[in-house]
Amino acid sequence: MPTSCSAPGCTQRFVKDSGVHFLKKKRRLKWLLAIGRRSLNDSRHVKLWEPSAHDRLCSMHFVEGTPSKDPYHQDYIPSVFSFATTAKQPEQTPVRADRFKRLQRRRLVLTPNDKENCQPANDLDEIAEPLLLLGHNLPQSCDQGTDPEPDPIRAELDKLNADYTSLQKDDQRIKKTNFTYKNLSNREVSTLTGLQSMAMFTWLLATVSDVIKPVGKLCRGNVLLMVLMKLRLNITNNDLAMRFQTCLTQVSRVLTQSLPNIAKRIKFLLQWPSFKKNYKKCRVIIDCSEIFIQRPTNLDARASTWSNYKSHNTLKFLIDITPYGSVSFQSKCWGGRVSDKEITTRSGFYELLEVGDLVLADRGFLIADELAAHGATLAIPPFAKGKSQFSQREVECARILSKSRIHVERAIERVKRFQILKNTLPISLIRHADSILTICAAFTNLLPKHVK
Repeated sequence: MPTSCSAPGCTQRFVKDSGVHFLKKKRRLKWLLAIGRRSLNDSRHVKLWEPSAHDRLCSMHFVEGTPSKDPYHQDYIPSVFSFATTAKQPEQTPVRADRFKRLQRRRLVLTPNDKENCQPANDLDEIAEPLLLLGHNLPQSCDQGTDPEPDPIRAELDKLNADYTSLQKDDQRIKKTNFTYKNLSNREVSTLTGLQSMAMFTWLLATVSDVIKPVGKLCRGNVLLMVLMKLRLNITNNDLAMRFQTCLTQVSRVLTQSLPNIAKRIKFLLQWPSFKKNYKKCRVIIDCSEIFIQRPTNLDARASTWSNYKSHNTLKFLIDITPYGSVSFQSKCWGGRVSDKEITTRSGFYELLEVGDLVLADRGFLIADELAAHGATLAIPPFAKGKSQFSQREVECARILSKSRIHVERAIERVKRFQILKNTLPISLIRHADSILTICAAFTNLLPKHVK
């Protein structure tokens, strides 16, 4: 049954989100006296109304909209009764009149002698009954002629209720708004995509807009944003579907169609260096890295992707950087079982070299003969096998090479800031591993360079 206010003349009923609360009667006697509601039990006696367990009083009868526990506070008892009483009040009976006259005589100012002779009443009922009757005879609050001026407190309360309702509508409207790239700030773009600003996102959208297609209700900008969020944050497809208010099928379709096309279009950012200004002979610094993948069900694939170094199924790739720190070459992904020498040979790296080039690498790259066949030379740290200690020249050579090679490690770390490469790649995305790696490597070249 709907909840309604039990005060005389009050028409407030429970409405969800209206801001009006319905309260139990805490200080029973004082609240009942303030309400002033009466009931006629027979033709002679009028008694104070007795509320049931289901009766409530609405918060509109308190100045601040809620009762106070402080006895001296204005909201210790309800005091706002501006409703017109519709029920006809019973007439005074002779018994009530006599009792009221006795009460008036008791309220007269006593002399000091009378106060000393006055004895405290032993029966609480004899004291409470005249007070109750006095409450019945108080004039009822009415908003028809008794208060010609508008109540400022009530007006302020109505204004606050209207503001609260308006804020609730705005909140619901914002929640229903689709997640779109048009509402993002520079900081949000950097967090969600790894790009530096909204201007860079707009440039990238203009670059790849002809190779990505709208999917369902997703425009090209939101398709690009979804792909970049998947690479940067590695969030689940369910999360993407809820953010963009679409289904899982369309999320999978976006990733399948867009990843290869975006990778092909922005591969131009990986430029092979054609200058040797500050580094007279060094062309590139190379290294290999691995990314974890989900364990394949096929036994041959499981064996070819097992890495003894990582003790996990991985994909291995070769990455080259220029002396200035930008990524200049990135190979396809191979099973983690392949060696550094084999992946360098099969990646097409040698065909890019010129006569006189110097390649910096780690000890695992035993490719000096292959480089010599193309007129290039290899610089790697010296081996300690068969030696009790390094000579002074070898120590200095190792120090210089390590100081230069550290930049390729920093470049790989920047590429793996994209969480999709830092975490385990699921089976469903292994076929797009080359495209994912190309996009992540190309985006690092849009960041500020880390080699001065």
